[in-house]
Amino acid sequence: MAFPDFRDPVVLRLLACGLVVLLAAAFLIWRRFRPRPTPEETERLRRLAVHASGKLIAGQVVDVNVPMVNYSYIFAGVEYSASQDTTGLESLMPADPMHILGATGVKFDPRNPANSIVICEKWSGFGRLRS
Repeated sequence: MAFPDFRDPVVLRLLACGLVVLLAAAFLIWRRFRPRPTPEETERLRRLAVHASGKLIAGQVVDVNVPMVNYSYIFAGVEYSASQDTTGLESLMPADPMHILGATGVKFDPRNPANSIVICEKWSGFGRLRS
């Protein structure tokens, strides 16, 4: 049995095609079976991103139905009404959630002002901006 001549252009092309197919298959297998973040992890990462790069503005907590906090704020003449699910942040919430009604700090993404938070793992707007 003769070994292929690796200087032959046809053999080199076949080896290159085989390598491309092998890499493509490995990529598709990795993509199919890679660990995906849970919805809770995705929300945690969103909150931390808004905290890290968000702009702070005055807002109003208008209603609290644990675990939901409903709030509003005005930016660039547009009033935004939003709610945040505080599930997983219970230890950071006050004992009586009704104490957070009223003025609060809101952090939002300046590129997407509707993307906002009033609390995250590293920051809370409650107790801010009070007279």
